[in-house]
Amino acid sequence: MLRQKQYDQAVDVFAAGCIFAELFTGDPLLPGSSETDMLHRLSRLIGCVPSSWSQGFEMAAGIGLMNLPGALVCPSREQVLASLQKVMPAASTTALDLICKMIAWNPRERPTCQECLKHPYFVGSRHDDASKLQGAQK
Repeated sequence: MLRQKQYDQAVDVFAAGCIFAELFTGDPLLPGSSETDMLHRLSRLIGCVPSSWSQGFEMAAGIGLMNLPGALVCPSREQVLASLQKVMPAASTTALDLICKMIAWNPRERPTCQECLKHPYFVGSRHDDASKLQGAQK
């Protein structure tokens, strides 16, 4: 993402977060026509690249990913969760929380695979999501 040269577990966690979101909608989370389009869509969904992540902020500026129309500017966690809820109305609060963490801009802020598996979504009951999905499919 953002043309980073390093590929590690955080990239896989981001991809898994996108796939996890798709399970609730049946559609890709970021159905862009190009890498730039996908990054623009991500900005509209979770906000612009935070200035607190200096490396990503510099990379985003380098590819023209700043001040995008429709992008959330420095959104609060609640704003990001509300944005995700609009896209995935069938997802539970715990599912949205996990997805939010998995698709964070800053790879260092994403949970590891092991941390994802210890998240309350996997530890607790997921029957709320199952019943919502069954109702949405009717």
